[in-house]
Amino acid sequence: MIRAGIIGGAGYTGGELIRILLNHLEVKISFIQSNSNAGNRISGIHTDLEGETDFIFSSDIKDDIDVLFFVRDMVKAQN
Repeated sequence: MIRAGIIGGAGYTGGELIRILLNHLEVKISFIQSNSNAGNRISGIHTDLEGETDFIFSSDIKDDIDVLFFVRDMVKAQN
């Protein structure tokens, strides 16, 4: 099982990535990070994932992962 983390999961690309990874048989999402939405339910932002996940956005970044997806927008990533 591949343990994945996502930084910047609140945007459109993050939502699509979450959907893909939730349906991947060999991937377990360890965390979904978002500074602006920390503490909020993923499905509160990505309403199409209602009933698919009970994940909560985190402000923390864990290091017990195999792969990290960085999906923040370019402007924020450069700052």
